[in-house]
Amino acid sequence: MLLHHLLVLPLSLAAILIPPPSGPFKVSLVNQELLDTKRADPWGFDNIANRRIAVSIFSPHKAKQCISSKRIPYMTPAVSSEEDRILGPYEWPVGVLGQLELEFCVASPKSKPLDIKQYPLVLFSGGGNTTRFYYSALASEVASKGYTVITIDHPFETDIVEFNDGSIAYGGHYSARKNLTFAETAISVRAADMSFVLDVFGLTDRKKDRALAFGHSFGGAATAEAMRTDSRIRGGVNFDGLLYGPVVKSGIPKKKDIDQSFVLFGAQGHNSTEDPDWNSFWSALDKEQVWKRELSLKGGAHGAFWDLNLIADVADVRGRFGQYTEEDLLSKIPGKRVYEIVVAYLDDFFQFALAGKKEGLLKGPSKKYPEVEFL
Repeated sequence: MLLHHLLVLPLSLAAILIPPPSGPFKVSLVNQELLDTKRADPWGFDNIANRRIAVSIFSPHKAKQCISSKRIPYMTPAVSSEEDRILGPYEWPVGVLGQLELEFCVASPKSKPLDIKQYPLVLFSGGGNTTRFYYSALASEVASKGYTVITIDHPFETDIVEFNDGSIAYGGHYSARKNLTFAETAISVRAADMSFVLDVFGLTDRKKDRALAFGHSFGGAATAEAMRTDSRIRGGVNFDGLLYGPVVKSGIPKKKDIDQSFVLFGAQGHNSTEDPDWNSFWSALDKEQVWKRELSLKGGAHGAFWDLNLIADVADVRGRFGQYTEEDLLSKIPGKRVYEIVVAYLDDFFQFALAGKKEGLLKGPSKKYPEVEFL
């Protein structure tokens, strides 16, 4: 059955360009490997004793700072091949991921690299067992609004992580620390990875330095946990992620002279009324007097918040594969519209949480975005 679908689906071998981001800034990309010399690899699977992670850095630039543009493959061949294998049961057309490209700014040498004073630093953690590359279009869109966005791969829990030297760390290692489940262990590792990234890029003062974070699914849970343990993250957003670990009951404890804010943004039907852990977390935020909002994307499924929902439209394969893929991997709302919505709300929230501006779209329902329900 799978072979039949792959044979009859007409696909061009030409490159497929994902549309550029819509914000006022051009965006450059750097992929980088980071080594934490102060921390052992928590899973114990790496040949290198210390924890190493892979990140993508999406930096905003004014148009005049870009001397040219360049196209970059959406995924490396090794990653796209592995993702084709993983998506096989859904009858996703093999080869599409390898055809995708993104266009980026080539910045002038005079441009300041990673200017986090001018362009706030935003961390992103993706879904469980999911490569960071599946969020590159989303990260580019956020960066084009004037933020430095760093997407993080968490090796040995993420499905595949390719390092600069060509070595590969595969996921699926479901070990756990004593008295903890795998999910609780992985969440704590992700939170530590996020704090390490802030250290690397110069935000080392836990009282004065300020950053932002958001995540999808398991990455949304990691964002909440990272905020619980790290006061530098002043605003966080969880896109439809279940919650795990101590943050479920503790929420985000109030830290002296530091304000932190949080948004739960669920797919339709996933909210604090239906999810006991979200409810517990929400109640804890009340007790700690943390500013919070809960939103729901009407008509949006769990798969609305990653690039595959956009890719299905860009590659013109939506509805042409896998009987259950639309509800399992995608959303009925087109990818471009979802990103218009969520990035608008992220932008207003980030300005509120970091710069003290008014709540903007977070104040209440908007006629411009009727898909967003306030709960």
